[in-house]
Amino acid sequence: MLFEVISAILGGLGLAMYGMRQVQISLQAMAGRRLRDLLRHATHSPLRAALTGAGIGAITQSTNAAAYIVLSLVGAGFMPLRRGLLAVAWSAVGTAAIVLLATIRLELVVLYLVGITGFLQVSRLRDSPLWGPGISALFGVGTLFLGLQILRRSLGPMTEAPWFADVVAFSHGAPVVLLLLGAALALVVQSSSTVAAAVVALAATSWFSFEALAALVYGASLGSAGSSLILGWRMQGTGRQLLLFQAFAKVLGVAALLALAAVEVMLGLPSTMAMAVAAFADGPGAQTGIAFTAVQVAAALLATAAIGPLSRLCARLSPPDAGEALARPKYLYDEALAEPAGAVDLAGREQVRLAALLPSLLDAVRADAGPSQAAGPALPHGLKALGQAIDRFLNEILARRTDATAVADAVDLRSRNELLLSQIDTLVSLTATIGRLGPHRALEPLLSGMAESLHLVLELLAECLADPQADQIAMLALMTGDRGDVVEAMRQGAIRQQQDLPADTQEDLLRLTGLFERTLWIAGRIVRLAAKDRGARAAAWRTAAAE
Repeated sequence: MLFEVISAILGGLGLAMYGMRQVQISLQAMAGRRLRDLLRHATHSPLRAALTGAGIGAITQSTNAAAYIVLSLVGAGFMPLRRGLLAVAWSAVGTAAIVLLATIRLELVVLYLVGITGFLQVSRLRDSPLWGPGISALFGVGTLFLGLQILRRSLGPMTEAPWFADVVAFSHGAPVVLLLLGAALALVVQSSSTVAAAVVALAATSWFSFEALAALVYGASLGSAGSSLILGWRMQGTGRQLLLFQAFAKVLGVAALLALAAVEVMLGLPSTMAMAVAAFADGPGAQTGIAFTAVQVAAALLATAAIGPLSRLCARLSPPDAGEALARPKYLYDEALAEPAGAVDLAGREQVRLAALLPSLLDAVRADAGPSQAAGPALPHGLKALGQAIDRFLNEILARRTDATAVADAVDLRSRNELLLSQIDTLVSLTATIGRLGPHRALEPLLSGMAESLHLVLELLAECLADPQADQIAMLALMTGDRGDVVEAMRQGAIRQQQDLPADTQEDLLRLTGLFERTLWIAGRIVRLAAKDRGARAAAWRTAAAE
């Protein structure tokens, strides 16, 4: 009997966790660009920021996923950090939607939902970009509630066991144990709402007091805070700040409610939380769902009230790194999209800024390099993020399709942007290869010559993009022409002079020459696009003069 009950409990929990994960993945896939547009156009009003955060939490059903989405917008400069902090604080309120839905008994509806969406899962509609994510999300919802139904029914026979009464009696006197248990479960399943939904099913047995169920719910919120801390500590700068703020908000909310409960116990007062949830619902399951929602709302309200000191604390614990400063666009802003021609000009200026930073990628392997704006991986990461921000801005221009000339110019800029992003990857690989070859002193003239010549080409390229002149374009076209024979001769000469070079060093030399040629080839492609742009502008000037 006990073995069957345990099997049913494990099966129900497994289905519930799978369903929750399926809902998260599918809804995030459905959100995509629309969700980011919603966040980008949220105003600076605290109320709008709170509603936006709650909306993204309800859509993604994951506070960590909400934090990552907000981070992508903050890092690209499309959302102020303070507004992003409010959004991640209130995202937890949105995750309570699935818990409140779990309080409703929908046995037959759930079976129909699982059956219909299960058949649709094996149909062609599953692969449809329009219907597929929605079908998967509904199947996940059905699986989640089917698992909770199995869990709820499996707990019935368990309540008849003699030891169950002892467990219930122990739980009533051990709130700290239940608090830690809820935290541990949330850490394991990486979702406080999943734990809260399971507690709602447990409440249906009517054996546990509201205080015991509330302790589990409080613990689940603390476990979710721990999950945010763990994820945040793997990041740096603004990303860590967002997740730290999210964790501190959850801890602050739970701590405030626990402090209130402790004062009520010491003074012999009735539980404010119990009275509040009783005013909205009668059943223990519904009361537990409302209690979970109240915890999230309390945390969000306190975080909003204390956003100043909390944000300063997060900034001290995780100051922005140099790469984030580079990644923040200087000329791109949403309001410029209303005037496509001006938006294209701003994107071009941002590209010139990106191109001017490319030579600094070689500073690590140049002997006479000056101080760099960022060191280590922060520099390439920052430049990549800046290039991606430019790409998103150009895609926004193209999506509007309001001006044919602006669309054509944006297409050219996007092609150039792809080359710049590819150039960043190539330069990172090239500097890493030079770094591996650096200990071989005999190769120093070759390595130094390559680094300095590429640095010169990249500097001239940045000047050419800022103000393309015919003589500059011609000189760069000559410098970036086919140099395969020359580079190969240099490599073979180095090998002949050092016959004892290991095989892996010779492989690195071959790789280096290939990367060197690729860097020149990409620069040449960019020069040709610049020449095309200059020719188009000259033609436009001639047309205007003729008119």
